[in-house]
Amino acid sequence: RPGELTGQASRIGAIPVPLFEAFMEQAIEDRMENSQATAIVTTPHLKTRIPFEKLPHLKHIILVGAHELKKNEISYEQEMNKANDNCEPEWLAVDDGLVIHYTSGSTGKSKGVLHRQYAMVGHYQTAKWSLDLKENDIFWNTADPGWVTGTSYGIYGPWTLGITSVVRGGRFDAEKWWSTIENYKVTVWYSAPTAFRMLMSAGEEIPAKYNFESLRHVCSVGEPLNPEALRWIWKVTGKPPHETWWMTETGMH
Repeated sequence: RPGELTGQASRIGAIPVPLFEAFMEQAIEDRMENSQATAIVTTPHLKTRIPFEKLPHLKHIILVGAHELKKNEISYEQEMNKANDNCEPEWLAVDDGLVIHYTSGSTGKSKGVLHRQYAMVGHYQTAKWSLDLKENDIFWNTADPGWVTGTSYGIYGPWTLGITSVVRGGRFDAEKWWSTIENYKVTVWYSAPTAFRMLMSAGEEIPAKYNFESLRHVCSVGEPLNPEALRWIWKVTGKPPHETWWMTETGMH
């Protein structure tokens, strides 16, 4: 659903600020205060982490899956049920804002990066070149949409190319991950070294139960891919992972 919401925001000319669901109060406050966000879409459970009293710009609280609403809260489902199926796009210039991403904060306080509409040209082209996405591909990007990989290459890149994407939620589960490739006939798989090592630690017995004939291209992102994990993924799937290198600040490969 985060991809759906990001697409809706982009269509009406709003600038989304993706947030990772594991963020706690301080991380949320830093990003929302700095971006001066006026609205947030969240759930009743995650709402408890939002320091409303410290966010004077926040006016609209849109809840997904809420059974009860408090003052200033809006039900996402109720509003969507009343919405028109036809939403005319807001036509923007190439220098207008597209999305604000925040760095991980590993070298200091997290910094916001405003990417402009023209960035989608880069998402389109690098998704074609680096990820080798083609018209009939089934693409699975395992990155959370709260991070730049999850938006640049989980939403904008494949969407501009008209590519079918697989999206799965929930906690990491090696059995479910391997079965996803077979069940949905994934052709291009984009994941991270940490995930590859977690799959590796779960052993070879699980992937041995599944067929990866549909898979033609594997890519890695987020950190250097160690040789052991690279060779293991290659052995199990028959495809060597290709590393991609970029930053939140560049927004694309």
